[in-house]
Amino acid sequence: FLGVCRTALGTGKFDEAAEIADRAGARLAEIRDAYRSLVLRRRTTEASIAEVEGWGFDAREARGILQDARRLLEAGDYGAAGTRLDEARQSAKGLRETHRAIADRIHTMRGSVASMRSIDPASAREAEDLLSRAEGLLGEGRYRACEEDLELASLLLVDAEAARSARPA
Repeated sequence: FLGVCRTALGTGKFDEAAEIADRAGARLAEIRDAYRSLVLRRRTTEASIAEVEGWGFDAREARGILQDARRLLEAGDYGAAGTRLDEARQSAKGLRETHRAIADRIHTMRGSVASMRSIDPASAREAEDLLSRAEGLLGEGRYRACEEDLELASLLLVDAEAARSARPA
Protein backbone atom coordinates (compact mmCIF):
# COMPACT_ATOMS: atom_id res chain seq x y z
CA PHE A 1 0.00 0.00 0.00
CA LEU A 2 2.69 2.49 0.94
CA GLY A 3 4.64 2.02 -2.28
CA VAL A 4 1.53 2.50 -4.41
CA CYS A 5 0.55 5.53 -2.32
CA ARG A 6 4.02 7.09 -2.79
CA THR A 7 3.86 6.48 -6.53
CA ALA A 8 0.42 8.14 -6.70
CA LEU A 9 1.73 11.11 -4.71
CA GLY A 10 4.84 11.32 -6.90
CA THR A 11 2.72 11.55 -10.02
CA GLY A 12 0.39 14.16 -8.53
CA LYS A 13 -2.59 11.83 -8.13
CA PHE A 14 -3.56 13.12 -4.70
CA ASP A 15 -7.14 11.78 -4.65
CA GLU A 16 -5.91 8.31 -5.58
CA ALA A 17 -3.20 8.50 -2.91
CA ALA A 18 -5.78 9.53 -0.31
CA GLU A 19 -8.04 6.60 -1.29
CA ILE A 20 -5.12 4.16 -1.05
CA ALA A 21 -4.13 5.58 2.35
CA ASP A 22 -7.74 5.19 3.56
CA ARG A 23 -7.82 1.55 2.43
CA ALA A 24 -4.47 0.93 4.12
CA GLY A 25 -5.79 2.50 7.33
CA ALA A 26 -8.92 0.32 7.23
CA ARG A 27 -6.82 -2.80 6.66
CA LEU A 28 -4.52 -1.85 9.53
CA ALA A 29 -7.56 -1.43 11.82
CA GLU A 30 -8.78 -4.91 10.81
CA ILE A 31 -5.38 -6.42 11.57
CA ARG A 32 -5.18 -4.60 14.91
CA ASP A 33 -8.65 -5.86 15.92
CA ALA A 34 -7.81 -9.42 14.89
CA TYR A 35 -4.57 -9.26 16.88
CA ARG A 36 -6.31 -7.89 19.98
CA SER A 37 -8.92 -10.65 19.75
CA LEU A 38 -6.20 -13.29 19.52
CA VAL A 39 -4.36 -11.82 22.52
CA LEU A 40 -7.56 -12.09 24.58
CA ARG A 41 -8.14 -15.65 23.37
CA ARG A 42 -4.54 -16.51 24.25
CA ARG A 43 -5.00 -15.16 27.78
CA THR A 44 -8.23 -17.13 28.22
CA THR A 45 -6.51 -20.27 26.98
CA GLU A 46 -3.54 -19.72 29.30
CA ALA A 47 -5.93 -19.28 32.24
CA SER A 48 -7.79 -22.49 31.35
CA ILE A 49 -4.55 -24.44 31.16
CA ALA A 50 -3.26 -22.97 34.42
CA GLU A 51 -6.54 -23.90 36.11
CA VAL A 52 -6.32 -27.58 35.20
CA GLU A 53 -2.61 -27.67 36.00
CA GLY A 54 -3.51 -26.29 39.41
CA TRP A 55 -5.80 -29.29 39.84
CA GLY A 56 -2.85 -31.57 39.13
CA PHE A 57 -3.62 -32.51 35.54
CA ASP A 58 -0.84 -33.06 33.04
CA ALA A 59 -1.57 -30.33 30.50
CA ARG A 60 1.52 -30.85 28.33
CA GLU A 61 -0.59 -31.46 25.23
CA ALA A 62 -2.55 -28.25 25.74
CA ARG A 63 0.69 -26.35 26.48
CA GLY A 64 2.25 -27.70 23.27
CA ILE A 65 -0.73 -26.58 21.20
CA LEU A 66 -0.59 -23.18 22.90
CA GLN A 67 3.10 -22.86 22.06
CA ASP A 68 2.32 -23.65 18.43
CA ALA A 69 -0.40 -20.97 18.47
CA ARG A 70 2.08 -18.43 19.86
CA ARG A 71 4.54 -19.19 17.04
CA LEU A 72 1.78 -18.75 14.46
CA LEU A 73 0.69 -15.48 16.07
CA GLU A 74 4.25 -14.14 15.98
CA ALA A 75 4.52 -15.16 12.33
CA GLY A 76 1.33 -13.22 11.56
CA ASP A 77 -0.73 -16.28 10.64
CA TYR A 78 -3.72 -15.14 12.67
CA GLY A 79 -6.24 -17.60 11.23
CA ALA A 80 -4.14 -20.65 12.06
CA ALA A 81 -3.17 -19.16 15.44
CA GLY A 82 -6.86 -18.75 16.33
CA THR A 83 -7.57 -22.35 15.38
CA ARG A 84 -4.69 -23.62 17.52
CA LEU A 85 -5.78 -21.44 20.47
CA ASP A 86 -9.24 -22.98 20.25
CA GLU A 87 -7.70 -26.46 20.17
CA ALA A 88 -5.55 -25.74 23.23
CA ARG A 89 -8.53 -24.39 25.16
CA GLN A 90 -10.60 -27.46 24.20
CA SER A 91 -7.80 -29.72 25.40
CA ALA A 92 -7.79 -27.97 28.78
CA LYS A 93 -11.59 -28.05 28.89
CA GLY A 94 -11.48 -31.81 28.35
CA LEU A 95 -9.28 -32.14 31.41
CA ARG A 96 -11.73 -30.00 33.41
CA GLU A 97 -14.57 -32.28 32.31
CA THR A 98 -12.56 -35.26 33.54
CA HIS A 99 -12.44 -33.64 36.98
CA ARG A 100 -16.21 -33.20 36.99
CA ALA A 101 -16.78 -36.75 35.78
CA ILE A 102 -14.67 -38.16 38.61
CA ALA A 103 -16.60 -36.08 41.15
CA ASP A 104 -19.88 -37.39 39.70
CA ARG A 105 -18.56 -40.95 39.84
CA ILE A 106 -17.71 -40.56 43.53
CA HIS A 107 -21.21 -39.23 44.22
CA THR A 108 -22.86 -42.14 42.39
CA MET A 109 -20.69 -44.70 44.16
CA ARG A 110 -21.66 -43.22 47.52
CA GLY A 111 -25.26 -44.10 46.71
CA SER A 112 -24.24 -47.69 46.01
CA VAL A 113 -22.38 -47.85 49.33
CA ALA A 114 -25.47 -46.67 51.18
CA SER A 115 -27.59 -49.46 49.67
CA MET A 116 -24.86 -52.00 50.46
CA ARG A 117 -24.63 -51.23 54.20
CA SER A 118 -27.34 -53.67 55.25
CA ILE A 119 -25.88 -56.51 53.15
CA ASP A 120 -22.16 -56.22 53.92
CA PRO A 121 -21.41 -53.53 56.52
CA ALA A 122 -17.65 -54.22 56.60
CA SER A 123 -17.26 -53.87 52.81
CA ALA A 124 -19.53 -50.82 52.83
CA ARG A 125 -17.34 -49.18 55.48
CA GLU A 126 -14.18 -50.01 53.52
CA ALA A 127 -15.68 -48.71 50.28
CA GLU A 128 -16.81 -45.52 52.06
CA ASP A 129 -13.28 -45.02 53.40
CA LEU A 130 -11.86 -45.46 49.91
CA LEU A 131 -14.39 -42.99 48.48
CA SER A 132 -13.55 -40.44 51.18
CA ARG A 133 -9.87 -40.83 50.41
CA ALA A 134 -10.58 -40.58 46.67
CA GLU A 135 -12.52 -37.38 47.26
CA GLY A 136 -9.58 -35.92 49.17
CA LEU A 137 -7.18 -36.93 46.42
CA LEU A 138 -9.48 -35.35 43.84
CA GLY A 139 -9.38 -32.11 45.81
CA GLU A 140 -5.58 -32.26 45.88
CA GLY A 141 -5.40 -32.92 42.15
CA ARG A 142 -3.87 -36.38 42.60
CA TYR A 143 -5.96 -38.02 39.91
CA ARG A 144 -4.05 -41.25 39.43
CA ALA A 145 -4.23 -42.09 43.12
CA CYS A 146 -7.89 -41.03 43.15
CA GLU A 147 -8.68 -43.36 40.25
CA GLU A 148 -6.89 -46.23 42.01
CA ASP A 149 -9.03 -45.78 45.12
CA LEU A 150 -12.16 -45.57 42.98
CA GLU A 151 -11.24 -48.82 41.26
CA LEU A 152 -10.76 -50.55 44.61
CA ALA A 153 -14.07 -49.20 45.90
CA SER A 154 -15.74 -50.32 42.68
CA LEU A 155 -14.39 -53.85 43.15
CA LEU A 156 -15.77 -53.93 46.69
CA LEU A 157 -19.16 -52.77 45.45
CA VAL A 158 -19.21 -55.35 42.65
CA ASP A 159 -18.19 -58.12 45.07
CA ALA A 160 -20.92 -57.10 47.51
CA GLU A 161 -23.49 -56.97 44.73
CA ALA A 162 -22.42 -60.44 43.55
CA ALA A 163 -22.70 -61.78 47.10
CA ARG A 164 -26.18 -60.24 47.41
CA SER A 165 -27.28 -61.79 44.13
CA ALA A 166 -25.93 -65.19 45.15
CA ARG A 167 -27.97 -65.27 48.38
CA PRO A 168 -31.22 -67.20 48.21
CA ALA A 169 -34.30 -65.04 48.46
